[in-house]
Amino acid sequence: MTEQQNSISSAVFGLQSSLDNLKQQWTCLQNNPEESKNKPNDLHSLGKVNLDKAREEFAHHINIIRNVCTQFETEVLGDVMKMGAGADPAFRKHFTHLKEQATLESTVRRVKENLKQTKEFFDNSLREKEESKSKIETQRLEKLARSMGLVTFIDSTQKFESDVPITTITLGGTVIVVDIDIDDTGRVLRAKVTYVSETLQNDKDERVDAMLTENLQNHQFELFKRNLGSLALLDQLNVKYNPTDFFLITKNLFNDLTTICQQEVSMESNVSTILLEGHGIPTFHLGYPGIALAYWMDREHTNKTDWEEVKTVLFDQTQNHSSLSLASRLLITFEDSLQPMHYLPTQSRTSYLLGFDETEESINTEQFKVVTEATAPAYMPHLHFVKPLPGHPETTPIPIRFVMTLDPPLPVSDEICQKLLSSTGLLNVDAMSDIVHNHASTSLSLEEMLVTDINDEDSMFLLTKENWKSTFVNKDTTYEMVYNWMSSSPSSAKLVTRIPFQHPVQIFNILQGLRQQQMFNVLFKSIFNKNTYCKNEEDSKKSISLQDILLAESDNNNRTVKVKVNTVDAPNSLHLSFTTPSLPNQPSSFIIMPLSIDIPSNQPTKPTVRLHSSPDPTQHWNPRLFDVQQLTQQIQASHNLTALIQSIYELMLAEDSAYLIQSKRRLSDEDIMNNNKSMKMELD
Repeated sequence: MTEQQNSISSAVFGLQSSLDNLKQQWTCLQNNPEESKNKPNDLHSLGKVNLDKAREEFAHHINIIRNVCTQFETEVLGDVMKMGAGADPAFRKHFTHLKEQATLESTVRRVKENLKQTKEFFDNSLREKEESKSKIETQRLEKLARSMGLVTFIDSTQKFESDVPITTITLGGTVIVVDIDIDDTGRVLRAKVTYVSETLQNDKDERVDAMLTENLQNHQFELFKRNLGSLALLDQLNVKYNPTDFFLITKNLFNDLTTICQQEVSMESNVSTILLEGHGIPTFHLGYPGIALAYWMDREHTNKTDWEEVKTVLFDQTQNHSSLSLASRLLITFEDSLQPMHYLPTQSRTSYLLGFDETEESINTEQFKVVTEATAPAYMPHLHFVKPLPGHPETTPIPIRFVMTLDPPLPVSDEICQKLLSSTGLLNVDAMSDIVHNHASTSLSLEEMLVTDINDEDSMFLLTKENWKSTFVNKDTTYEMVYNWMSSSPSSAKLVTRIPFQHPVQIFNILQGLRQQQMFNVLFKSIFNKNTYCKNEEDSKKSISLQDILLAESDNNNRTVKVKVNTVDAPNSLHLSFTTPSLPNQPSSFIIMPLSIDIPSNQPTKPTVRLHSSPDPTQHWNPRLFDVQQLTQQIQASHNLTALIQSIYELMLAEDSAYLIQSKRRLSDEDIMNNNKSMKMELD
């Protein structure tokens, strides 16, 4: 570094720049507190900001300040103390010079920043009047390239297409070169990626060219920025940590994921099962230049997808099935890490996965360690991987780790966040109890995050109102189901956008945690969504008599199903209770049906139905009417709680016998106590 870069003022400006960057990404640092109120919690290890990188930047600038102060103390103050009182005039003169130098440097930096902002302001002002729209586009691409460490070159003198002049802007790195052709109307004609490295010449893929071209032609500039940034990052890492080749590491990891998928297809023929219950379906260059691992898809798209057709192109290295772009995916790349990592020596070993012809005994235990998955899909055995040891002669520790970017981001409960951090080695299990769950925080709860697409009013207030309704018709009678969330059980949660991990052996565990959260979110939103939300409209002008009210109340009681939703055990369970229809032979005129939907962590895509004890401890639910196995099959097929409650209610309407039948055995005091405890939970 230069002397200027190691000055205190440069370090202070660096700290300010880092804070400004964090301020743009974290809503909690906004100047206006109202802007950050009722927003998802984004200040955490799985948020969009890499906290390791932020710590490193702050530590770097603070160390510069500390070193300069230490140097001043030892070199300047030390000499002054040795010289005694006679050094006072010289010291004052030197100190004044330092102050003037710091003031000058600070002024120059501020003027430079102001000039930069002024230039950007005038560029934006003149942009509409600019004659050449191609120049506007090239300027924008130039600015983006500089922010990614790429150099630019513009050529507008030679190319013509259909007598139209073409401007080509080249964005160049050390390993990659991106050429973008733009006509004089500012329309992007094509983008082309070229690999400079000889080892990557065979990795040229037209899908990347088409992807970047489509991003620019459709004015998806943020998507283009993400995709170009992914390529630029690998380029920079290859230069900074040479000879480690991150392009090759990415390719080898994709080959491992493809091999795992092939093994799963040989054991489970249904590709949708592999997507939802296995190691996911890997894709290469599908809307993202690199690895995208599809791990979840909602029931509607799952049922519409031709999975046999997907299967035919699953292992075709030249194409991807478009249906997989509708899935929730994990985009795999790299990021800075405080903890150094050891990657495979690509010259001697390309696969993390233990091969079919390999055994644990055949692996050199001085260079590699065999690691096994903590969990595995129900239809296949646990996979074994190799992990390079620090003593391997061909590997060096690198402060870079794998990271998954969630596409789209996912609202996740604190419990699942802790599981993810623990399974990836980012959180000590013993330290979990120290994490404080502050339900009084201004950040949104899990349940509130799931209804943020309904911008009617405050989410918490919105969920507790009886504004969530659906109807169904049975024998020419219309019934209305009214849903209400019990606000006493908000779940502390975070919006997860990225998950760092250290080794491919951790991937399946991560997928299972995300799937459990996805299932909970889907079930909750099957009740609370745009289709069930009804805004109250009061008609104050209409005059209603007392008799009308009483008649309407009596009629509504027979045609209204009131459903209470309790999420105190999110994301492991949802607890429901709803009113049952009144029948002439029913022993009680007011009966609540309590049940729970459990989401097992080992099979999160297969929720189960659990009936609670009946309200009357001397009776139990009629097993002929309530078949738990059939109800479980229904919820696993539909992932829809509204449909489940409706089908149960329709069974009751069609049933002549009582919902409850007399218990054949006398209940013990413990049974009665457990029953009362269950009822209290339902009514709280």
